[in-house]
Amino acid sequence: MKITTTLKFTAISLLSTFSLTFGSVCHASDDECKESDPRICAGIGMEAEDKGDFLKAFNHYKIGCEANNAAPCLAAANVAEKMGDAVKSEVYAKKACSLKNYYGCVMIGSIELKRDNLAEAKKNLQLACDNKEFSGCYLLGNLEYKKGNEEVAYKLWEKSCDKKIPEACRLLVMRELKKKNYKKMKALLNKGCDLGDNESCKLLVKYKDDLPK
Repeated sequence: MKITTTLKFTAISLLSTFSLTFGSVCHASDDECKESDPRICAGIGMEAEDKGDFLKAFNHYKIGCEANNAAPCLAAANVAEKMGDAVKSEVYAKKACSLKNYYGCVMIGSIELKRDNLAEAKKNLQLACDNKEFSGCYLLGNLEYKKGNEEVAYKLWEKSCDKKIPEACRLLVMRELKKKNYKKMKALLNKGCDLGDNESCKLLVKYKDDLPK
């Protein structure tokens, strides 16, 4: 079963909190952004991102981030990634992490994994996991598995799966497959599939003859 060391980052993962913070100012004008609270700028950024104007969104998120608001820093990192600017994405993810938005730490951990900088990756993912950003626990589990620490990995994936990280539920299937615990396999794959993991859905079909009805 394929183990990945990255997550696909999308605005969905951050906008639930972000929209609660800035949603009420989304329809403000650029003039209000210049003259008022930096949160106004972040609201304009959200509106621009929804319209696909990523450059405008980035420039407005940047203003909110420069005022040391963590959510616009993370949003700026995400939009920079969409624009293909890995350097800016990393800069703003680091600032988000430093401002205790721990999804930013996950992004940095993922970047360091791609560089094979395992010590720095582990530091950032552990920080995220310890602060209840469970996608960090999932990626930390992937890192430990690749290092041969299977039991540590399974514990991290259990923690992530319990908090609805679907890929973690799927990876726990490896342990149950070894045990031929098909009932538990089915439960994990059903959970992963229900949470939107297409690979879990495919595995349900692949193992349909072995799984209990």
